Amino acid sequence: MRLQSLQYFEKLIELKNYSNVAEAFHVYKSTISREIKRLENEAGCRLVVHNPKPNELILTSAGEKMHKYSKIIVDQLSILNNETKECQKRLKINLGMPPMINNTYFPKVAVHLNDKTLINLNIVDDNSVELIKMLKRGDLNITILASIEPIN
Repeated sequence: MRLQSLQYFEKLIELKNYSNVAEAFHVYKSTISREIKRLENEAGCRLVVHNPKPNELILTSAGEKMHKYSKIIVDQLSILNNETKECQKRLKINLGMPPMINNTYFPKVAVHLNDKTLINLNIVDDNSVELIKMLKRGDLNITILASIEPIN
């Protein structure tokens, strides 16, 4: 089953009108009809009974069962999308460091930074010479280097 079909199905239950569902998703009414028909074909039975009264939609018993589970799926997808959008709002920082620092010391710090701040860290693991090159090119915002000699 296609996720989009389930979203159309749920919106159809909510709005009880194919045209309004099409408008909500910015698609043609025929697209909604085709996707509902696809769901019915996949389920092997009718899900919706079309009532001649405007804005009245009746679900078959199979439609009720489909609604029970598709609502959960669509709701969970909405939550996932919101969580993803929150992550996208975070400041993205490309941080470079040598493998020894990354593997030994930084994991304890990174967990707290990613969970508790508005920072989304992208860790680049490489040697100091390469990290300096990346920093100069602008590929990194910041780098932690391991060197006992001054770096130009």
